[in-house]
Amino acid sequence: MKMRLDKDTTGMVGLLAGAVPMASIFIAISVSPWFSFTNSFLSDLGGNVLSAVVFNTGLMAGGILGTIFAWGLYTNKIYRNEIGLKSFMLATVSLFFVGAFPLTTGWWHTAPSVAFFLCSTLAMILIGWTERKGKRFPWFIFILGIVSLAVAPLYGIPRPIGFNAITELVTSLAMAAFVLMTSLKLLTEP
Repeated sequence: MKMRLDKDTTGMVGLLAGAVPMASIFIAISVSPWFSFTNSFLSDLGGNVLSAVVFNTGLMAGGILGTIFAWGLYTNKIYRNEIGLKSFMLATVSLFFVGAFPLTTGWWHTAPSVAFFLCSTLAMILIGWTERKGKRFPWFIFILGIVSLAVAPLYGIPRPIGFNAITELVTSLAMAAFVLMTSLKLLTEP
């Protein structure tokens, strides 16, 4: 038997799934005067003692909430593109592991970080394109995915002149917008 969340519960969990990781990122930035948007990666916040607890715990909580939200979207058939939904679920699981394995763990951190950014971008593009005639902001979701894809080459610019945290924030904020918009739509539609 499949455990199924109703639409309202899915929407409520989604609000938390979108807000918790973003709040933890911005709180961690605010307590890190050394942090630079061009010379740091967001993950640097998870390796510094002062910001690590907030950053890593927030990402793990966001990953758990996001996976529950993704399951609710999948079981309620909110979006039709199964590959997009599965990619979204992989992104949320990856987010958990980004927090569980901080920057200091090397490859254990790098692999889920790359998976998060790739799967997030793919999910938004596939879901947005498939739903383009739907009622849940499909073109905006698609554009969020395309913007995330467009900034990806900026990862190749080395420090200190790179756009490291800025590039990561673009995709993270796009994903948060996708989650929050979908959640609000679920909570407001009949």
